[in-house]
Amino acid sequence: MVFLDKNNNEIDIDWDDDNVIANYEGNEIGRIQFDCRDEGTVLYHMNVNSEFHRSGIAVEMMKLAVQAHGDSFGKPSFLKTGGECHEYYTQEGSAFIRHCISIGLLKDTEKKEEYNDDFY
Repeated sequence: MVFLDKNNNEIDIDWDDDNVIANYEGNEIGRIQFDCRDEGTVLYHMNVNSEFHRSGIAVEMMKLAVQAHGDSFGKPSFLKTGGECHEYYTQEGSAFIRHCISIGLLKDTEKKEEYNDDFY
């Protein structure tokens, strides 16, 4: 599909295996990668080149991903701060996923701990 971003650039967004890829003028500028596991599909990695941030491309890419994988695929925890790339978010990645949740594109799958503390 061709997407016109906020700067009027024609961005080609398409599937390649389990990945959503964005290209501009024949060059890859973004990718959302998924890993299909026995327990279901999980978000593995996502990136959009910095000069294309905040132009709507990542949201359009995620819309295509949701069509294929649904809105509640596995995602890293917002509380995780390190490890492999598929285990935590960068600040930009966390903000992007929270934005997708806030606009109803993704469901919040963050596990909430319930505390049962006798002292409170």
